[in-house]
Amino acid sequence: MNQLQMLKIALIAYVNSVKAVWSKLAYPLSIKSKRKGTLKDYRIYGNTVQDGEPSPDNPIEMQSVGELVTEGEHNGKYKIPVTVSAVNNLFDKNNAKFFNAYIRVADNTYRTASDSASVLIECEPNETYTISHSYDNLGIFRACYINSEPPASGSFNIPAYKVVQASTNEKTLTVTTDEGCKYIAVQVTLGAYNDVAETLKIINKGTVIESQNFDLYLDEPLRKIGDYVDSIDFERGVVIRNIGQKILTGGEGWVIFGNNLRHEFQAEMRADGFPSSAINTMSNRLVAHTWNTLWSNTNKTDGNFVVGVAGTQNTTDKVRYIYASPSSSKVTPDEWKAQLSEWYAEGNPFTVLYAKPITEEPITLPKLPQFKGTTVYEVDTTVKASGIEVCYFE
Repeated sequence: MNQLQMLKIALIAYVNSVKAVWSKLAYPLSIKSKRKGTLKDYRIYGNTVQDGEPSPDNPIEMQSVGELVTEGEHNGKYKIPVTVSAVNNLFDKNNAKFFNAYIRVADNTYRTASDSASVLIECEPNETYTISHSYDNLGIFRACYINSEPPASGSFNIPAYKVVQASTNEKTLTVTTDEGCKYIAVQVTLGAYNDVAETLKIINKGTVIESQNFDLYLDEPLRKIGDYVDSIDFERGVVIRNIGQKILTGGEGWVIFGNNLRHEFQAEMRADGFPSSAINTMSNRLVAHTWNTLWSNTNKTDGNFVVGVAGTQNTTDKVRYIYASPSSSKVTPDEWKAQLSEWYAEGNPFTVLYAKPITEEPITLPKLPQFKGTTVYEVDTTVKASGIEVCYFE
């Protein structure tokens, strides 16, 4: 075998050893790799939030992923800054000190318990650490500091101090150690430990090695309603749109339909057509309901407005309907149209988001790096992405 053949065999073996794998969907997302390079693919998923319950006289903005640019080259676009960081994660799942133990808040102790899971992380005194994860069904998430080490076996009950506890929807804890602190104990729900450990990261100010920033510019923000979500697909070079937007000006046709007012407009129907079991509508001025609750008499009281978006049960029909309550005997079509026109003139029109069939928009997207070790992917927007997933090389 000559040298060229040996080189060819070695090259084939190397290529075969470099395997591209998909991460779990999470936010923020962290991966571990033995190689530095660029991602094969990445996807960023939208999100839409409202801070409270809207009403006609109390509109609440629907905020999604992306910041509106108001000047310069990208004026009118929505900016999504992506930060990619190489970090030294102080948590190593394979070498972590794992205990069936929990943090008792009542008396600030760290003690053995068969139904709880926790890990100990060595730390330095007088340092600030950020503990985070990307698992959605965590349950318990709390931490404490201890200045002694639990025994290798048997039960224990160790005094703790500065117990930090997060609510169930929080995924980040920030802790600052005291003089003499040796470990940070982190407790999670027992059944969630393996899932949490996949994305758990513990970093301090010295653990960010390198950081790169990338700006994405879209025509519309990335939205999400229920299970329907807009997203970006790098490898295919597209923005995938699953959410439609209807802005009402008062010039639309509204008619009395049963006990509701109805506006008909042309739009592509989803394959699942007629919404009944899942809420797939959102509005800035009316509470969105399913088809069934929209028609419920409990929603027909004075001053109780709701909104729904539906279509004919024949999914080949491209007609959509926006329904508004209360009953037509309380609000006439002309009164409703006048109100819509007033809101539009004020610059805060009645806007409805609704699930629609998938459409795709071509877009040029930057390549994102992956670093050797732990890489963290985040978006620096007011509303965070509902998830990020990447295809990377192990």
